[in-house]
Amino acid sequence: MGSISTLILLDIDDVRGRVLPAVRAWVAGGEPADWWAEALRQAGERGPDPADRAAWAAILWPEPADVSDAGGSRLIPLPGRDLGEDTRSAVEVAMITATVGDGLAFGNSSWLSLDLLDEFDSVLAPAPDPGSRIAAMLDRFDNGLRHVQSGTGGYGEGLRGALDAAEVAELDDELTARASAPASGSVDDLRDAMDAIGADFEHVRQMRTTLLALHSMAHRARRHRSGLLHGRDLALRGLGQWHHGVFHRHPSTDPGH
Repeated sequence: MGSISTLILLDIDDVRGRVLPAVRAWVAGGEPADWWAEALRQAGERGPDPADRAAWAAILWPEPADVSDAGGSRLIPLPGRDLGEDTRSAVEVAMITATVGDGLAFGNSSWLSLDLLDEFDSVLAPAPDPGSRIAAMLDRFDNGLRHVQSGTGGYGEGLRGALDAAEVAELDDELTARASAPASGSVDDLRDAMDAIGADFEHVRQMRTTLLALHSMAHRARRHRSGLLHGRDLALRGLGQWHHGVFHRHPSTDPGH
């Protein structure tokens, strides 16, 4: 399923206030926090590799309140070298614990930005300039977390990127200004709307599906005042169930409940 993109609401405050401090404490020599160890057990993943502590140890980790994707900084600091598979998988599991509510998977076979920034068959009007703000946000949403991407199948599995609540609202406005409209209702309703999309050419249908998926989930995240996480084949095992491309999270595992 390496080509399946996933969008799910993310509690950025929880990432900054709980997830990142736990990773930082592990880098400093501690054991994974109890909630992290339990999430790893449920996901069937091993813990982070102690050998990777050195990759982050020399980095000045900002305080959680200062961590931002804005200004070129990263939600998760860039390590000094490539991390091992166990560590990247463990960080993905930790991030997933901060997701909120239902998620959406769809067959996007390229990066979101490639579908939405196509200069020849644009589904946005006017088409964004390559140097525009929306282009920069889409690129970071595709690539901002690649240094902790866990997949090895060659399709970009694992974490891709995240937008905070302010960026989600800005993306919603940017897409609306370019003649896009989000689907209303539940994520299941959104799935039905995506299935109803038609086009003379398959690549145009895919681009329209990507646009509707992204805009609708960004709009949904904005209503909930949350961030948005983008990944592929994310390690959501144990947190809920998939049905027809919609991830329904168990209420008992949802921080929003």
